[in-house]
Amino acid sequence: MKAYEQQPKETTKAFAAFRKFRDQHPDDRTLLQTARACKVKHQSLNAWVKAHNWDKRVRVWDAESDKRRQAKRRKEIDAMNARQAKFGRMAQERAQLAMGRRLKVAKASESDIDALGELEAANLAEKGGKIERLAVGEPGEITEERAPEPTIDYSKLTASERLELVRLHKKLKT
Repeated sequence: MKAYEQQPKETTKAFAAFRKFRDQHPDDRTLLQTARACKVKHQSLNAWVKAHNWDKRVRVWDAESDKRRQAKRRKEIDAMNARQAKFGRMAQERAQLAMGRRLKVAKASESDIDALGELEAANLAEKGGKIERLAVGEPGEITEERAPEPTIDYSKLTASERLELVRLHKKLKT
């Protein structure tokens, strides 16, 4: 038997009051509200609270309710990610078709893909890629991390070596 279900020695009236209390939003849950809603005296309600351990039972209810909400939210997020990934792939495929046709310098076609300009197709490909990356949990942009340029200590070179280095550098620029 679960803590938030009717307990063995709990009367139907006491359990109805507990359900009323339990089903209130945790931030708004009060015994006074429950007593008024159930039309019972506050003293009777307090007796039921103590006798049937309402505090512990309502904490169990809240924890299980939160688990159910979180599981539902995860399913919704997974479904949203799948939809957005599919949309991102479709947008990329469409952009690839348009760009492929532009690159082949296709003549007339009845497809609306041909109505996309090169800039529009490129923009569509970029946005589709970003949507797909975000939908599968990757960053929206591909970033490259570069190691910082090494600091070279020229003080260890002799004057003639530094002059040779300058000469080589000039040679490379031309």
